[in-house]
Amino acid sequence: RTPFYQLFWGKDQKHIDELNQALAAYEEELHGTFFGGAKPVMVDYMIWPWFELLPALKNVGFVLNADGKLPKLAAWFQAML
Repeated sequence: RTPFYQLFWGKDQKHIDELNQALAAYEEELHGTFFGGAKPVMVDYMIWPWFELLPALKNVGFVLNADGKLPKLAAWFQAML
């Protein structure tokens, strides 16, 4: 199971850290408002269903960019909303 799904079974800081580490790869690839630049492209729409589930993890302590290390991804998330 991935850290994302592990968190559904209970709060575990290890899995929160692992999920943040996995999300860092997306942070590194994001060079504009969206992955394709100024407008959403297919990759934005393809990964969005996974990201829109992240708020469901709030009850186990996960908040996107809570540690301030994923600011571009957090901005992308808001833009996608």
